[in-house]
Amino acid sequence: MNALGNTHLLGRRLVLTFAETEADDPEKELEKMQQKVGSQANKVALQRLTSGGRKKFNVTGTDDLDEA
Repeated sequence: MNALGNTHLLGRRLVLTFAETEADDPEKELEKMQQKVGSQANKVALQRLTSGGRKKFNVTGTDDLDEA
């Protein structure tokens, strides 16, 4: 880990971390993952309902950008 910690690969510095230990309660870990996936799915559904995110807004009220 120490030898590779300051290594650069394709112009980027490697970031190394130790693996996490096994969860004490696998059922609780599964529940946390399901909540995370559920909230992400809700965000995607909300984006679909609101036309998918950012759009250009024209302050002048004209549709033609060349006139502004």
